[in-house]
Amino acid sequence: MYKIQFLPFFVILSIITFSLSSTSQANSGQDLFQQRCMPCHSIGQGVRVGPDLNKISERRDNTWIVSFIKSSQSVIKSGDTYANELFKKFNQMVMPDFPLTDQEILSIVEYITSSSPSSNTSSKTAAVDSIISELDTKLKLVS
Repeated sequence: MYKIQFLPFFVILSIITFSLSSTSQANSGQDLFQQRCMPCHSIGQGVRVGPDLNKISERRDNTWIVSFIKSSQSVIKSGDTYANELFKKFNQMVMPDFPLTDQEILSIVEYITSSSPSSNTSSKTAAVDSIISELDTKLKLVS
């Protein structure tokens, strides 16, 4: 009889625990991104020390991303074309290896994906930046 009475309690407790773990995973991805990635990367704000990670999961699969974050130099030395192009494009700046678990890296990827601006927003931002640049040039000519 006691087992039946406690069953709903355990079901509700399990649901709450699962909900909290999903939320903390998203927060963990954001926290990890801000601590480990943000000094060199942005999400839709352009190139910094390293590439803009906007929509990275559309360019590379999770297996590649996990491998690259764990050891970018290993991926580069394996002859990966994309990794070598990035390395050359960013003046052979070595990205530090991060001792993160696959799950931590995937939570960062999840955060990046959820934070990536839509392409419509990106194209509008690019158009506005272009107009501002053109106006700055014209103002310099007038001054």
